[in-house]
Amino acid sequence: MLIVSLLSDLTFEWFMEFDDQVRQALPAGVAAGVLDLTAVGHLDSSGLGVVARLHRDLKARGGRLALAGVAPHLQNLLRMVGFHQHLQTCETLAEALASFRPAATPEDPRRKE
Repeated sequence: MLIVSLLSDLTFEWFMEFDDQVRQALPAGVAAGVLDLTAVGHLDSSGLGVVARLHRDLKARGGRLALAGVAPHLQNLLRMVGFHQHLQTCETLAEALASFRPAATPEDPRRKE
């Protein structure tokens, strides 16, 4: 799993560098990713493009991308551009990571301890 915590806004000024770094950090065979946006106050169209590209790449590998720590105003932006239909958003990084764990199955009542 790829986990990336952004430490600043994802905007035109550095989206290409970020995109290159993420592509280099994404090993072959990894299909799950989390972007922690807790420290992000602004995403412009370039930043949204990087998020969309990473989502597309992970989906092509049979996986998905989740976003963590998305501020309410960024939630609104994601809804306006339709990302909410494709990306899971979670309040915390821990919640995003937990969303990738398989659901617990109820124990078989016949099981003896």
